[in-house]
Amino acid sequence: MKASARGIDNIFQDSSGNFIIDESKFVSGRGNAGLSGLSSTADGRQLTENYLFERNKDGGALSRTSGLSASQKEEIRNAFDTGKIKTRYTVVKDRHAGAGVTQGLTKHSELGVGGTSQIDGIVIIELPLKN
Repeated sequence: MKASARGIDNIFQDSSGNFIIDESKFVSGRGNAGLSGLSSTADGRQLTENYLFERNKDGGALSRTSGLSASQKEEIRNAFDTGKIKTRYTVVKDRHAGAGVTQGLTKHSELGVGGTSQIDGIVIIELPLKN
């Protein structure tokens, strides 16, 4: 499904029918995949359940995502209600620097290991675009 920069960056569906909600960031230099890469918003930090699906306010990032029909958004909300949503944080870097994941992210009360909105996967792509 095509998504947008105003809401959710990317949405994929795996062979088991789970929706993968992906937040993508470009990091130059020697930075790591860290908590600071996920913005804090009025609905909460990116990739948290509150940020993605807040129903008491404006409907969260899903409601702001262009490129999806109303029926596609409803299908994704239903998947959330039935536990068929996975989240992924993708970091693209412009050089190989041996990037890792910071402790601030892995220990975060919502997004970290065992958190209420634990990220299901982190992908780091290091592209040798610069010397």
